[in-house]
Amino acid sequence: MAEQFDPYRKWLGIPDQSQHPHHYQLLGLALFEDDPDVIENAANRQMTHVRSFQTGQYASYSQDLLNEIAQAKICLLQPGSKASYDLQLQTKLKSPAPHPGMDPMTPVATTAIPVAAAANTEVATSVRAAAIEQATPVRPNNPVVELPNQANTGSNPVSRRARKRKSNAGLPWLLALGALIGVGLLVAVLMLLLNNNDIAPK
Repeated sequence: MAEQFDPYRKWLGIPDQSQHPHHYQLLGLALFEDDPDVIENAANRQMTHVRSFQTGQYASYSQDLLNEIAQAKICLLQPGSKASYDLQLQTKLKSPAPHPGMDPMTPVATTAIPVAAAANTEVATSVRAAAIEQATPVRPNNPVVELPNQANTGSNPVSRRARKRKSNAGLPWLLALGALIGVGLLVAVLMLLLNNNDIAPK
């Protein structure tokens, strides 16, 4: 099988690549060259070289390549179009180039998470949540039950002792008064007996 002719590699020395050569490659320039004289001279040199193949076997390739070189020259010599093209080219060069054996439109297969692994992860999460819930102490809504007021059911022992002291405070006086009355009565009885003895006939 005959090899397909590649005018970019054969005539301009551009290596085989998956993407179409950009303007700087077509003109043989350094990337993002901004000197108008260098750009114009490079374009004229490339066009003169390609014209030498117009009468050969690949004349059609020569005409197509001349058109591409002319478009690249016009684009890079105009400041506005060059700035826009350079911006697009920077974005294009930053993106990874597709593999030579891969269709650029073929989406890259993503690694799926195994169903068993996902299920185990959910079970482990549920177990941890249950353990945390059991470890958390449950607090009742009304932890303290108010007891009946003891002051209403009975007197304070201190107050009872105080009242007892008050009630016993008058007891000695009553005993003393009773003793005095008893002594007085005893004296009166003795005096009556003595008087009776004196009055009796001798």
